Amino acid sequence: MKLHLHLSLAIGINCLPVCAAEFQGAKAILQQIAEANTKKPDDGGGSNAADNLLAKIKAFGNEAAALTPADAAAQWLVLFDAYLAVPAELVQEFQHDANGEKSLSLNALIAVLPTSNAWDDIIKGMETRAGEQSGILKNTMHLFATILGNDNTARLQAIDSMQSSASRTDDSNFSYYAEMFGDQLWDIIVATAADPKMAVDLFERRLKALEFPSKNKRRSRDTLKIPSLLKRVEPAQVERLLDRAVILDVELSVQDKEMHTACVAATVRNLSKLVKPQWQLVQGIDDGALYEELVKKFPRTSNDYARSAADQVYFFCLISQDRTKEAAELSKVIFTDRNSNSGGFNYGINNLIKKADLNEKLIPFFKEQLTQDPNLPLWEILTSLSLSEGQSAEFLAFLKQMMTKPGLEPLQLTKMQAAHLKGLLAMDKMEEAIPILRKLIQEKPQTTKEAGSEPLEHVVLLMKIGRLMNRPDLVEEALSAADEKVAKSSSDSSVGELVDELVALHREVVAESVLATQLLRLSRPSGDYRSYELLSILTQLVSLYDKTGRHADVLFLLDNAPGWGAEELTQLNSPLPLIASRALAAVGRMDEAKKIVRRVVQDSPGDDAGYGLLLKLGGDDIRDLLDQAYAQNRFEERPLIWKAKLLLDQGKLDEAEKTARAAIAVDPSDGEQGKGDRLRAYAVLADILEKKGDMDQAAGMRKALKAIRLSEDADDWQEVGLLSRAVAMYEESLGYFSDAYCIQSRLARHQSDLGEFEKAAEHYRRAFELMPDSFGRVESHCFGCEGTFTDPKAQTVAEKIFARLVEKLPDRAQVFYLYGYLKEAQEKPAEAAALFQKAVQLDPDYLNAWIHLATTAEAAGLAATERDIILGKILDLDPRGARSNSIFDRYSNLRALWDRVIALEKAHPPLDPVPLYTLTASKAALEKVQDSRTGRFDSYSRSEEHEPLRKQMLANPLISSSASLLEKAIGKE
Repeated sequence: MKLHLHLSLAIGINCLPVCAAEFQGAKAILQQIAEANTKKPDDGGGSNAADNLLAKIKAFGNEAAALTPADAAAQWLVLFDAYLAVPAELVQEFQHDANGEKSLSLNALIAVLPTSNAWDDIIKGMETRAGEQSGILKNTMHLFATILGNDNTARLQAIDSMQSSASRTDDSNFSYYAEMFGDQLWDIIVATAADPKMAVDLFERRLKALEFPSKNKRRSRDTLKIPSLLKRVEPAQVERLLDRAVILDVELSVQDKEMHTACVAATVRNLSKLVKPQWQLVQGIDDGALYEELVKKFPRTSNDYARSAADQVYFFCLISQDRTKEAAELSKVIFTDRNSNSGGFNYGINNLIKKADLNEKLIPFFKEQLTQDPNLPLWEILTSLSLSEGQSAEFLAFLKQMMTKPGLEPLQLTKMQAAHLKGLLAMDKMEEAIPILRKLIQEKPQTTKEAGSEPLEHVVLLMKIGRLMNRPDLVEEALSAADEKVAKSSSDSSVGELVDELVALHREVVAESVLATQLLRLSRPSGDYRSYELLSILTQLVSLYDKTGRHADVLFLLDNAPGWGAEELTQLNSPLPLIASRALAAVGRMDEAKKIVRRVVQDSPGDDAGYGLLLKLGGDDIRDLLDQAYAQNRFEERPLIWKAKLLLDQGKLDEAEKTARAAIAVDPSDGEQGKGDRLRAYAVLADILEKKGDMDQAAGMRKALKAIRLSEDADDWQEVGLLSRAVAMYEESLGYFSDAYCIQSRLARHQSDLGEFEKAAEHYRRAFELMPDSFGRVESHCFGCEGTFTDPKAQTVAEKIFARLVEKLPDRAQVFYLYGYLKEAQEKPAEAAALFQKAVQLDPDYLNAWIHLATTAEAAGLAATERDIILGKILDLDPRGARSNSIFDRYSNLRALWDRVIALEKAHPPLDPVPLYTLTASKAALEKVQDSRTGRFDSYSRSEEHEPLRKQMLANPLISSSASLLEKAIGKE
């Protein structure tokens, strides 16, 4: 299908939206799809047994609190028996929730467990049922019962029995999971032991089980996680334990830096006894001696991925020691994969290079290697290294010379061209860059992965550059190239980027044509419309119609497209409910629109567009709704911002100002918002101040906003690789507001990327000085600021600034929090935890300080009981888990946690689940396909803040691992 993407180009890049009559419209597009799918889907039926059981489980969850513990336990066990009785095939084919998980599952049953005072009766009942079974089902039921108990010894015995039973079966798949989940349970039980002595006792039991495995065990894999014992146990005792661990036939897993050092020392001490090479311990340039000893004992084998990763680390050890001849020999092994996109190196190697400050040594070495063999896959990494060392001109000269060499492989020539383009764009050499970009657009697919498709990434890049530079000729050229490639592109993610860019260029008709083509490609003659990709394309089409005011087309698609994968609008994520509300309002269906937008504000409390529509549609209860939204999450500032706007519109200026300033105090940085929405509270406050006649303060606010908007434009230039231009724009934006830490930080990072270290250091210094005043009790880093502390050069500056600030401002919690943040990035958990503790002492409601304290607590050596107290404080501050959804992983007292979750749900009931809008065609399509009858998928991952606390708690490894094993033993997974 020819798309004619150059349509209406003569109007110019900044033209108004094209005439609505030129659109195909939703009805015509769906008609094309219907004509392309003449085969009718087979009818399917549901399962009354599965339906009825799920209804009973949900009903029990609502009624359990009113039952006595004995009755609650008895009824839960009845539901468990009913679940065992449902045929496995019905469960496997049953409905799925918004995350693709089965709605009817063992997890659904566990999620309605009553309070822990009923657990003893449930444990007895489970043990009775386990006694009536045999083999792996008996052992997994017994294991689950011990998990609900608090006896760690019983738990470990149950794990061992389960794994022994699994090893005797002919089910190799279950044996694999028994090993994996059983080991995970061991690890978490040791990590959450109440005191150091118990932790040591449990770890010794783990060692003994691995030293003397059951005769019947046939383990295909084993991993032993080394707990953070060093801070809680005498060093001599740690040495004794590690001396036993390293000589086992298992792979050691070590996350703690100090324990890693101790494990390396133990491995070297026990080289003669090793039966398994611990290649994974070779992690940094200080581990070169370990690598050399392991190489002597263990010969290279084929497909040894752990050895290959160690080879790469050792390569950098050699470079750091100037042993370039040996490095060159080793590189022949590392660079055998000439099709690699990353220079033959694993993910994470860039951090090692930064930490070791190896750029200056690597650049000449890689140049020498490429001089000898320009087909080595090193061009991408050399480009980044050269740019970050300020050697762009030298690199480009070298690259041009090498591109003239004969015998270049087509794939490597393409990579050289891409490296050439990156360097030219960074240096703003557009006249040279554009011809290279044209060559890349014209290149045919070079790899098997690309075969049969026409990648669009370079076409989209040319289009973006043309738009940013106001070059209609480049836009037209890109549109013409896209015309040839779109029809040949399959699931290329660049299709979505192309559509976004077409909309930015006001080529909405063309964007519609692209999306229609993709919908035809993704149509399902079988009637099975479950597809994330299909949902994504439909969402883009609805968004396009929304932006162009085609509200009737929006509603037609919602009503008549079968591919939503949902029965009801509320099962879909943002932006679809908001778009539906806007469309309904536009066609006069105001009551429906108001109901949906209220749900949007509940479900997406950080979405400005939802609040904007809420105020626009109006209602007497708007203020109450905003107050309720803030009460649900007092670390979300959006309800306060829009309440201030409402008060401003009502002329209540003093109250409006107070509310706007309260919003700013929640999160002054406001970095999580997208372009155009950041610092909205400052915009509202400026309007308020102007109304009150305070023009000077208002002008200051306006300047800050102008600086942020200009820096957001600079982000667009940086995104396409035009670093020099972006840096100049960041510098210009600081002329309007120099106290924006986020602009200072982004400018420093990109100056560092260009090798301008002295300039970067000054801006890092200023950013770190500004941070304490820019952070509230939560902070959201803006685009480009997230990794500031990972840059070793930035760490050096930050160390000096924060060390001075803690002396100068001993009562500022943010100062200690930031210093702890830095120590965490430097892998110094004990120091970080101490600083976070100081921050929460100064401000007990400092949520992010509590969260970071929780993440460093185990490695810092805090006891499990202390860690539970920290996690409990986080739950008190964030009872819906909106910002702390991963805290359940290390909670040691399962019973206390469960009771706390139930109490919090009672005090903060879940959001209203009332259906609002039926997706008629989608519902009908799902009912015709048995195995996806009410399945649904989200176009975007549903925010964790919308997950009920109980569902979040199911991620606790004690529950998730034992439940997964039991589900697999039952045979329903």
